[in-house]
Amino acid sequence: MATPKKRPEDLEKRGPKTRYKPDIHIVLVETMANLGLTEDEIANKLFISTRTLIRWKMKYPELRQAIERGNKNPDDIVERSFYQRAVGYYHHAVKIFKLKGEAPTIVRYLEHVPPDVGAAFRWLCNRRRDQWTDKHEINLTKPIDKSPEEMTDEELEIALIAFNSEKDARDNDDSTEPKDE
Repeated sequence: MATPKKRPEDLEKRGPKTRYKPDIHIVLVETMANLGLTEDEIANKLFISTRTLIRWKMKYPELRQAIERGNKNPDDIVERSFYQRAVGYYHHAVKIFKLKGEAPTIVRYLEHVPPDVGAAFRWLCNRRRDQWTDKHEINLTKPIDKSPEEMTDEELEIALIAFNSEKDARDNDDSTEPKDE
C-alpha cells in the first residue's frame, strides 16, 4: 500500500514545537536588553541558542521591536557617559582616614574628572566628520601641469605620492609577466 502524499500545511509542522511564547518572551527580552545584555546573553538566559533568537527575531517582528526598545535606554546612558567623559565632570566621592589609635574619619568631597582628549576627539570625529575626520583624501588622478620649481611643497608631496603609487603598480604588473631571457 502506498503512503499518502503529505500536504504543504503538514510540512510546516515538522520538527519540535516552538518554545516561543509572545506574552512571556517579549517582556523578558525587552527587560534584559534594557539591562544592557547582548543578544548572546539574552539567548543564554532564555536557554536557547543565539541562532534560535535570531530566527525568532526574523519570524516575530514584535520580538525584534522589543529588543530594539530595550537597547535604546542603555545606548542613551552610554552616549551621555561618553559625552561627560569628553567634557569632564564632577562627582561625589568619599575618603576614609584612619590614624593609629583613633576612629576612622570619613570625608566627603566633590571630585573633578578632567576632560579626556581621546573621548572628545572621537566624539567630534563622529558628530562633525567634515571638520574632524582622521582621513585625508588626496586626488592622485589630476595631471601635473607645472614644473617642480613652480609647485608648492604640498603639490610636490602629492606628485611624489602619485609617482610612487604608479611605480609600485607597474612593478607589480611586471612581476606577474614571464620574463624573456
